[in-house]
Amino acid sequence: MKYLFVITFIVVYACFGNEIGYTSNSPVWAHITYMFQHTGLIHLLFNSIAFIGMYAALSINIKKWQIITFPIICAFTASFLPLASFDIPTIGASGVVYAMIGMHIAKTLRRAFKNKQYRLYLLCILICLTASLFNPNSNFWLHLYASALGFILQQLKSVFRYKTNYTCVW
Repeated sequence: MKYLFVITFIVVYACFGNEIGYTSNSPVWAHITYMFQHTGLIHLLFNSIAFIGMYAALSINIKKWQIITFPIICAFTASFLPLASFDIPTIGASGVVYAMIGMHIAKTLRRAFKNKQYRLYLLCILICLTASLFNPNSNFWLHLYASALGFILQQLKSVFRYKTNYTCVW
């Protein structure tokens, strides 16, 4: 499944221009298609590697269909939030990747202070978010919103997974 998405990234990159990205006055469908287009080969390569890596990390204990649908829903929703739209098109799968990162952090947060490598992972995510804040060609707000929505969605999924049956004892 993960390679099918990467192949889709490559096909869309080869066949379309930046016109499928979304702007502040784009139609609704552009808020889905932007996730599959990239500005160049390096952008495509880094998003593909990050997507495959996060997919592998999440596939340990999350259902395969949730690994794909939850981040797409988060990135789609984040594209409508304030400050996430510009006059120049936003394109790329980084919103999906940041939603996957948010899901992963929500799933593994308990060991944050026990594991030095996990703290390094969180520092790298913070550095990437900070870099996107200062890069004028990067949509920081989309990245931040998508990762927060991925975190929240994963937490909600965990809460609703542990349903309790209460019985009346009187």
